[in-house]
Amino acid sequence: MEVRFRVNKNGDLSHFELLSSSPAQKFQEVVRALKLSGKWFPSIRNGYCIQSSLRQVFEL
Repeated sequence: MEVRFRVNKNGDLSHFELLSSSPAQKFQEVVRALKLSGKWFPSIRNGYCIQSSLRQVFEL
C-alpha cells in the first residue's frame, strides 16, 4: 500500500492520500497508526522548518 501525506513545519501529519489500490479499512488503519505515532521531524530548508510531502510504502 502506498500512501502520501504532509508533515507540516510543527511536525504534525495531515492530508493523507491512498496512492495504490487497497481496501479502505487497511488505509484507515495505516492513517490511524500514523496519527498515533506522534510528531515527526519536519524538513528544513535554509535553517527553517518547512512543510513537506512524503510518499511511503507499507507492506501489509
